Amino acid sequence: MISCPLFVKKPLTVNKPIVNIKTMFTIKFSKQAIKTKAKMPKGISERIDTELEVLAINPASYQGDWKPLQGSQFWRLRVGGWRAICEIINNELIIYVLKIGSRGDVYK
Repeated sequence: MISCPLFVKKPLTVNKPIVNIKTMFTIKFSKQAIKTKAKMPKGISERIDTELEVLAINPASYQGDWKPLQGSQFWRLRVGGWRAICEIINNELIIYVLKIGSRGDVYK
């Protein structure tokens, strides 16, 4: 009998990213940010939530559009034409979303 390596069954392994729960940040929203999220299109709101969840794993290694605001302790997350203004509180591992709005209105 000839054995063919193509037909050898091997257990499938799935490579999942390892997340250290102790270093994951908590996301909190201000009342103003919650109100804005309720009024905005559902798809944009879900995209912002997804980006914030990825960001909460490790803000230092986040690859999206995340920049510090000049002359301020706040940070800006860009998702399409929308912006979320955030504050990072390191000693409590919190990302506090202060404001969400369209590109032209959020900085006022």
